[in-house]
Amino acid sequence: MPRPLGYECSAKTKQKMREMKLLNWQDPEYRKKICEAMAGEGNSMFGYVFSEETRAKRRVAVLGELNPKYGGNIGEYNPNWKGGIGSLPYPYKFNNEMKERIRERDNYTCQLCGMPQAECIRALDVHHIDYDKENLADDNLITLCNPCNIKANYNRNYWQNHIKQEANYGAKDFQIRD
Repeated sequence: MPRPLGYECSAKTKQKMREMKLLNWQDPEYRKKICEAMAGEGNSMFGYVFSEETRAKRRVAVLGELNPKYGGNIGEYNPNWKGGIGSLPYPYKFNNEMKERIRERDNYTCQLCGMPQAECIRALDVHHIDYDKENLADDNLITLCNPCNIKANYNRNYWQNHIKQEANYGAKDFQIRD
């Protein structure tokens, strides 16, 4: 039965779902089974033909003003725009050796949600607390899983203050659970 709108799973349930997803997707047979089930007639949209009116509406939604990436939400008009600094290169000292040292310091664990690297699909990210790529001081670098890194890069002022505040209390291994 689907969960009601607005229902929030407990942290324990979220962890179980995350583990099952990781466990299942690591099995090639499971992936093949799902892909085959969704192909052809198994796809709920298989054989469906949109009317010309619907096709026109979808085209406008993808190409026009209803698309969030259209016009006013690109580049400097995006609320997350930081002056084009995202395309600047990282210093050569910010290499895999340094990232691995920071991950080891943080016990290969996301410092926001507590997820260990073993449960992540990819290696943990090393995040600059002050968002300055040139600042490679160890106390400016923190280990985050990819979802937390994305979250921390959205509302920069909040996360920068939040992480610094936690560090000022002397809690080296602070963990914030949603």
